[in-house]
Amino acid sequence: MIKKVSIFIITGFILLQASLLAESPFTLITQPTLLFPSGPETDEGVAYYSTGGGAMLEGELNFRKLEFLHFGPQFEYSLLPINQGSINFSYFNFGGTVGLKISPFSRSILRIWGGGGGSYGMLDTESSLFPYYTGGADLTFRLSPSFNIGLGGRYIQGESSAGTIYQATGASLTIGYNFQSGGSGAALRVIPFSTEIFPLYYTWYDENALGEVTITNESSEEIQNVRASFYVPQYMEQPKYTDGEIRRISRGETATLDLQGLFTNNIFEINEGLKVAGEVNVEYTYFGKEVKKTVPLTIFINNKNAMTWDDDRKAASFVTANNPLIYSYSRNLSGEIRGGALSALDKNFQIGMGLFESLNLYGIGYVVDPSSSYVELSENEEAVDYIQFPQQTLVSKAGDCDDISVLYAAMLEASGIPAAFITIPGHIYVAYKLDMDERVAKKNFPNSQNLLFINNEPWVPVEITLVKEGFLASWQTGAKQIRENNGEYGFFPVREAWQTFPAAEYESSGLAYLPEPKEVVNQYSQELRRFLRREVNLQIAAIDGEIRQKGATSILMNRKGVTYARYGFLDEAKSQFELVAAKDDFYPSLMNLGNIYYLNKNPAEASRYYNRALQIKPDSEKALIGLARVSSELEDYSTADSALASLQEINPAAAVEVAHLGTGGIGRASQAQNREVDEWSE
Repeated sequence: MIKKVSIFIITGFILLQASLLAESPFTLITQPTLLFPSGPETDEGVAYYSTGGGAMLEGELNFRKLEFLHFGPQFEYSLLPINQGSINFSYFNFGGTVGLKISPFSRSILRIWGGGGGSYGMLDTESSLFPYYTGGADLTFRLSPSFNIGLGGRYIQGESSAGTIYQATGASLTIGYNFQSGGSGAALRVIPFSTEIFPLYYTWYDENALGEVTITNESSEEIQNVRASFYVPQYMEQPKYTDGEIRRISRGETATLDLQGLFTNNIFEINEGLKVAGEVNVEYTYFGKEVKKTVPLTIFINNKNAMTWDDDRKAASFVTANNPLIYSYSRNLSGEIRGGALSALDKNFQIGMGLFESLNLYGIGYVVDPSSSYVELSENEEAVDYIQFPQQTLVSKAGDCDDISVLYAAMLEASGIPAAFITIPGHIYVAYKLDMDERVAKKNFPNSQNLLFINNEPWVPVEITLVKEGFLASWQTGAKQIRENNGEYGFFPVREAWQTFPAAEYESSGLAYLPEPKEVVNQYSQELRRFLRREVNLQIAAIDGEIRQKGATSILMNRKGVTYARYGFLDEAKSQFELVAAKDDFYPSLMNLGNIYYLNKNPAEASRYYNRALQIKPDSEKALIGLARVSSELEDYSTADSALASLQEINPAAAVEVAHLGTGGIGRASQAQNREVDEWSE
C-alpha cells in the first residue's frame, strides 16, 4: 500500500515542478479511444479481454523557449469486457505525459509522447491500485487558431506485483482546444517606430517612410497578407496604409513594414514642437480570417519651419512660389522689366537683376541667427534647423543665408525663371538660368567666367546675402566663391527638387509693404546701366586694339557701333555708324542708322537710310521691312505697299507677316508702342 501511495505522490510532485517551468495557459485534449487488448491470457491461451474503449483527457503545457517539448496531466477512464463473461473490467488512470511536438506541414501538429502514473482498476466488487505506463503518437490539423482535430494511436499497460493487469493498443480521435490562442488572433509582437515628423514634408510622407513597424509572429502558424496603417487623428483625415504588403510571415519570423502618412495642412498650425497620440494598425489573415491589431504610438511633430540638412534638396519645400504675395508681386515686377528690357541682353538676366534690386530697395537685411546657423547645422545632418517661408522673411525684413535664398528663389520661380540652390561648405545661395545656351552666353558675356555652366546651360550665381551691396557685387562674389572652393559645390535645381520635396501649401500671415514696381525699375536701371557700361567697355577696348593694328576700317568701326547699340548706348553707336556712312556707302552701317532713327522715333530719317541701303542691296529683306514699317508710320502707304510688293517677290512668307503695314495703316499704333530691333547688321 505504501508503494502505491508513493506512485501518486511522485507523479504529483513531478507535474507540480514541471508546471512552474511551463507557459500558461495550455491546450486541453480529449481522445475517445477504441482499445484492442493484447494481454494477459488464461492458462489455456485464451485472451482475457475483448475489444473495449474509453476516453482520455489530457492537459498540454509547453516549456518556455522549448516549444517543441510538451508535458501535462493525463486522466483516463476505459472499459474492457471480460472475454466469454458477462462482466467488465474498468480502470481510472491519473498520471502525466511528456513528449515532442512538431509541425510537419502548414496547420499540422505531430506529437510523440510517453508517460505513466497510477491506475485504479475495478472488477465486479474487487478493486486495486497499481501503476501504468503508456506511449503514443497523434497527428492533428488546426481548423482554427484554437481548435484542432486528428487521429492517434497508443500503447498502454498496467502492472502489479502479480503480473500484467491489462495490455492494449488503441486508436483514437484526437480533439484539442488551445486556450492561449484567445479566439481568433495570432500571437504577434508589434513594435512601431516613428522618426520626428516635419510639417514641411507633409505631402512627402504620402509616398516615403516616416517610420516602420516590426512584426514578429509568435504563433504556431504563419500569418498572411500582412499590411500596416498609420493614423494621427488630429492631423490626418483617415489612416494611411503602406504601399506594399508582406505575403506571409512564418512562425517565429520577423518582418518590417514602412509607415507612411497623408497629413492635412492643419499640421502647419504647429508653431512649437509637440507630442501627439497616434496608432499603428497591423492587419493580416490568420486561418482564413481577417484580423487587426492596434498598437498606440506617441508621435513628435516639429514646428512648421523645421528641417534637417541630410538632403539639401529639402530646402525647395520652402520655395512657395505660388504664395499669393510672392506670385503677384514677382509677376507684376517681372512684367514691368520685361516690357522695357533690352532686346540684345537676355531677359532672364535682366529680370533676375530687377528682383534682386527690389529686395535691396525694400531693405531686406542679412542677419545670422546663432541658434539656427547654416554654418553649424549644415554639418550635422540630424540637427534641426529653422527656416523662414518667403512671406515670413518679407514681413520680418531680415533672415540668414537660407532664409533670403529661399525668398529670392521663390521670386524667380514665380517669374517663370528656373532657380537653383548652390551649397559650399557652411553656406547656401542661389543661381538662376539664362534663356540661352553656353555658346551664345560666352559670346554675349565677356566675363563669362562669372557664369556657371551646367549641361550646356548658363546660370548666374548670386550671393544673395550681399543684397545691400547691389546685384553686380553679389554676382561676382557668387562666382568667386565657387572658384575659391576649387569648383567643389552642390547644385540643386528647385524644379527637380520639387519632384521629391514639393513646395509646401502654406500661406503665412503678416503684411509686407513692398516697393512699387516702377520705383524698383528706376533703381534696377541704374544697376543695369553700370553693368552695361562695364561690359561694353571691355568689348570696345578689344575692338580698339584691332583698329590700332589694322586701321579704322568700315567693318571694325561698324562693329564698334554695333557693340554700343546692343548694350543700349545708342548715341555712341550712332556716332560710329555716321563716321562710316560719311566716307563709305557701307550697307550694314546704313541699315543700323535706319534702325537707330527708327528707335528714336524719327521715321523720316530712318526712311532715308533704309532707301540708301536698298540702293546698295535691292533684295535686302530687312531694309524692305524697315522701309515698310517707317513708311506706314509716316502714312506713306504707297511706299509701304511698294516695299511689301518687292518683299513678296523675294520672300512671300516674310511679306505675309508684315502685310498689316500696307494700305490702311492698321499697324501704325502698335508699331509705335513696341519699338524693337531684333538684330544689328555687322
